[in-house]
Amino acid sequence: ICGKSKVDLAHISLVHALTELYKDRQQLCQAMDFEAVYRLFEDSLRADILRIAQAYVLFQKEQAKDLNVLTSALIDDCIERAQSYTQGGARYDGLSFSFNGLSNVADSLSVIRHFVFDEGRVSMAKLLDALESDWQGHEALRGEVLRSGRFFGNNDPYADCLAGRILESIDRCRADVRALGIRLAVFGSFVGATHPNIVLGKATPATPDGRHAGDAFTMGISQSEGRDRRGITDLLQSIASLDYEKFCGCIVSNLKMDPSMADTE
Repeated sequence: ICGKSKVDLAHISLVHALTELYKDRQQLCQAMDFEAVYRLFEDSLRADILRIAQAYVLFQKEQAKDLNVLTSALIDDCIERAQSYTQGGARYDGLSFSFNGLSNVADSLSVIRHFVFDEGRVSMAKLLDALESDWQGHEALRGEVLRSGRFFGNNDPYADCLAGRILESIDRCRADVRALGIRLAVFGSFVGATHPNIVLGKATPATPDGRHAGDAFTMGISQSEGRDRRGITDLLQSIASLDYEKFCGCIVSNLKMDPSMADTE
């Protein structure tokens, strides 16, 4: 809110919480069921969120050394609280968490549940081998994933519920973030801007949804390219099925249509 707030922004790669699990192959390969894998992912996600929150607390302490008198005079409550804009004086002071790669993680978890546990098409060890080689030498497996995987955006609860579950896992971190001393923790947005998805994607290895190492993340809460099975209406139903009540910010869904779909009445 202009004139009332100081809310900084942190971009968080949801995909990083998943790919960090690659570092402990034994732990993943010993997972007895999908629930065990999801618990590992959730713990990794919480660790990422808290690590960024802790870094922000340190940033605030350094920033507080700059009184920034001029800005403070123009922001509500700084004078009343006798605190600078940089010392928590603004009426609304905190950090907005912006999450990237929701669709990639939901689709990747869906592939793990579908191919490894529910149907046993591939072992966890072989899937990890494929990811570590960026699918090189495992093109047949990647093709199978792309052809028969169950992906977000097709009004299929199998995948859509995983996206919803990730949102719930994010929300459960809110109290831990506030406990660090961050007065306002804004959980949202799900980014539709191209730049963060490209930059974070370049630093990220291959993922179980068929994505190659270095590829950009899917923007916002949208469907990954080439995963459409049932058309626009089902895509919109998938997007609408998620619970956004506890999230605030720029929640973006990008919908691309071929011109031929709108060239007649």
